[in-house]
Amino acid sequence: MTVAQTVASSQDALNLFLVLVAIFTSLQATNLGVEQLRTGGPFRSRVVQIELIAFALAACDIVALWSLEPVVHLVLRSHGSSAWSPTFSVFLLSYLLVTALVLWQAVLMVRARRLVKVSQA
Repeated sequence: MTVAQTVASSQDALNLFLVLVAIFTSLQATNLGVEQLRTGGPFRSRVVQIELIAFALAACDIVALWSLEPVVHLVLRSHGSSAWSPTFSVFLLSYLLVTALVLWQAVLMVRARRLVKVSQA
């Protein structure tokens, strides 16, 4: 299988994964904002749930990044050669966006943990 075929076969799945995880992460960020503004303080169980969902999403992202690493190496090795295709840039951008999602989810986990500590005090 050529590099272009490998990238093509994984690109659609990566983009769908990226969209779905971004939607779920955005939902958790919204839910955390609602809990922060809740009159009477946040519901501890809801904040813990948000933290755990963000952790699960980050774990899925890390597994996806790990499983796509061989494809990324193939793409990077083909840079500058005749095998390079513009779709490779889109693939690498999608890969980097999944990395950014992991960082966003980590921030959500930290914010949720702090909110749990504040609600316990």
